[in-house]
Amino acid sequence: MYLKEIKTKFVLDRLKETSWVNRKYIKDLQFLEYLISGGRNCFAGAIGYSALSSEYPIESECIRKEIQEGIYTPPPEFRKLVDEHIRKRQLEKLREIRAQQRREKTERNLWLKMGGKP
Repeated sequence: MYLKEIKTKFVLDRLKETSWVNRKYIKDLQFLEYLISGGRNCFAGAIGYSALSSEYPIESECIRKEIQEGIYTPPPEFRKLVDEHIRKRQLEKLREIRAQQRREKTERNLWLKMGGKP
């Protein structure tokens, strides 16, 4: 049973904040713990780690720090990291949208210049 195999205080904190309906989140975090601790050192383990650390980048880093460096991330600090991550993603998305708009404007101007219909 994955619940008995939880190793870090960080994942236990997430468990306390998570409802039963969202238990997959805890299961995924426990599996990340297992992989970061050196479990399943093979291609499949690498793929699993890559997928989960992409889905949960902040959690993955917090678990890694606690397991490898002994640095625990308390809930308020975790929430701050999540908020910062969300803000960075929103800024990146906005930059992508603006860059796309600039490319389309340049392309449209060229289209019209070459005789294309508006």
